[in-house]
Amino acid sequence: MKISPISRILFIIVLLCLSFSVSARVFYISPNGNDITGDGSNISPWKSLANATNKVKTPGDTIYLKAGVYNETIASKLAVGVSVIGTGNSSVITSTLLVTEWNPIIDMRSASLADGNQSISYLKFDGDNLTAAMAVWISRRNNVVIHHCVFVDFHYTGIYWTGDGGTETTPPINYVKGSKFYNNIMTNCAAYTNAARGALNIGGHEGMLIYENNISQTGRKPGTNGWPIKIWPNGGWVKGLKIFNNVLFKDDTSLWDFCIEGNWIFGIEIYNNIITGSIDLNHVSKNSYEYGAYIHNNTLGPQTSSVSFLKGIILEWDQCDIVIRYNHFRNLYCGIHYTPRDSSKIMNQEISYNLFDNIGNNGGGWGIIRLWEDTERFILGTFNIYNNIFYAFESNPVYYGVGIGGYVNGNEINIINNIFVNIGYYWFYGKSGDNLSTLNIKNNILFNNVHRNNIKLDGTPLNYSNTGNKSTNPDFDSKQYFHPKSDSPSIDAGINISGLAFDLDGISIGNPPNIGCYETISDNQSNKMLKFPNFFKIGLFMLLFLGILALFFLKRRNFSNND
Repeated sequence: MKISPISRILFIIVLLCLSFSVSARVFYISPNGNDITGDGSNISPWKSLANATNKVKTPGDTIYLKAGVYNETIASKLAVGVSVIGTGNSSVITSTLLVTEWNPIIDMRSASLADGNQSISYLKFDGDNLTAAMAVWISRRNNVVIHHCVFVDFHYTGIYWTGDGGTETTPPINYVKGSKFYNNIMTNCAAYTNAARGALNIGGHEGMLIYENNISQTGRKPGTNGWPIKIWPNGGWVKGLKIFNNVLFKDDTSLWDFCIEGNWIFGIEIYNNIITGSIDLNHVSKNSYEYGAYIHNNTLGPQTSSVSFLKGIILEWDQCDIVIRYNHFRNLYCGIHYTPRDSSKIMNQEISYNLFDNIGNNGGGWGIIRLWEDTERFILGTFNIYNNIFYAFESNPVYYGVGIGGYVNGNEINIINNIFVNIGYYWFYGKSGDNLSTLNIKNNILFNNVHRNNIKLDGTPLNYSNTGNKSTNPDFDSKQYFHPKSDSPSIDAGINISGLAFDLDGISIGNPPNIGCYETISDNQSNKMLKFPNFFKIGLFMLLFLGILALFFLKRRNFSNND
């Protein structure tokens, strides 16, 4: 039988894959093994991870840790291409001797950029009550994946993971790619002494994915806890980083309240996380990406009112092309806090369809959104605030809903379709008005704000509009739900905003839209879907049509049978 050239090529590919799978070997270690007489087989395993990593060097090979506790005395230098896997929480790696900072249990540092093509998975790393210094150090390796691991109680840090070089003023020589960190648990693995460490420290990554993790920093004395995630090693420098579907928690706010802190950020996306503690980003721009930062669909803040000075998002230095959309900010001192410096650029900001709930506790707070400097020193581009609900803490309300000022040159500020409730001083305080080209304040609902729902404006913008605003009760369904009742003045009272398609519930925006972050009209929570998205309407129509058609043919069939 003659074999076609295409079949011959496919056969060769299959043979190559089979030969690769056969060549990849698994070596075993066990607490009952022997590093001298063992051969690393399942029936004659080695005893220590350090010994195994010293002997297993072939890419594609795997070191398998049987159940038990491995108290490592020296660093395990894991070769490129070699993976480590265990049985889950019953495979425990610890050390009582690797106690000084920068001494990891697993060392994955390469002298130059390399393709790691390896993973660490299904292991528990135990710092033995803050005895061991660090679990893993990775440097200059592409395609490294860490998943389904537990890290607990390391003294300084859990993981330190960097690219190729970089400082706080210069980017890395090479970014590492293909990095993934998912389905891990990290508890109490970050210290603060003279500076903060992170439980997960990263820098010099492009396209890294961090998802489905639970990272908490608790249990240390006030002022000694680091951050869950720190993007600062080698100066920071990340491109296209995605942080999603995580639970991040930090309860020590005696110094800083950061859950995520990052420096030199390009095209970051942070979404679907539950975060107690702030997101702090420094030097953000979009580079070749669609946005500098896209922060959306997160829950930010503790479940109940707190006496701490927690903030939701902190944006420092230059901040360009920022989109903050579809988030729930709750029980915070401040929602979004900008801290520009001399000549900083705050350009192309959009804050839309967010719920700011119970903001300004613990002494009132300065503002729900604060972009402010006492002296005029930064440059402001376009700043858009659309379709948000700003609900201040009732018993000790925040001073300002939105406070913007301190720019030496400003382009445009738009505050449209928002709801402001319980603001303790002015719902909008605009400073440096003489330096601003355009200010549009339109179609907002203002209720129970001090100074008769008026604004405070220092200076006069070149183009200024303050129209269509209503001083009336927005008539929420409840203080917990915040959807408009059927007779709310917010319904169909907004202005269409180009580029916005859905509300905070994911419901299609009407024409015209509601004021606030919800299109749903509801007198109770069960009536949530009263306004349907277009695709849902089409689906219901098709189902109805098919039902009628089926009923018609059924009747015809019954009629024919009767005949």
